[in-house]
Amino acid sequence: MTTDLDSCLAAYPLKEWNSMTEKAKKLPTMDKGVKNFLRFFYSSAQECPLDKQGRILIPPPLREYAGLEGDTIVVGIENKFEVWNPGKWQQNEALVTENAGKIQETLASLGM
Repeated sequence: MTTDLDSCLAAYPLKEWNSMTEKAKKLPTMDKGVKNFLRFFYSSAQECPLDKQGRILIPPPLREYAGLEGDTIVVGIENKFEVWNPGKWQQNEALVTENAGKIQETLASLGM
């Protein structure tokens, strides 16, 4: 599990994490933006074990980053899942709704 640029946490199964690592190796690390992203992405990454009841134990620094204090929102997204603070999730949803037209245009230009 690691921090995500959207102020949430991103959790990857090991196979997907390894795939992300392979893709990251192909990025131009002399590019300052790429270098800063990789630092951000990897520096917070932690393996999160399951407890005896099958719950994910999220370390305090990750919980603090995402503002997780009680209830959480878990969202599956392609090759990972995200863990959100409910208030931040609502803000994100409002932003998506507000920009729905632009998002639809972008998706259409990408063949979606």
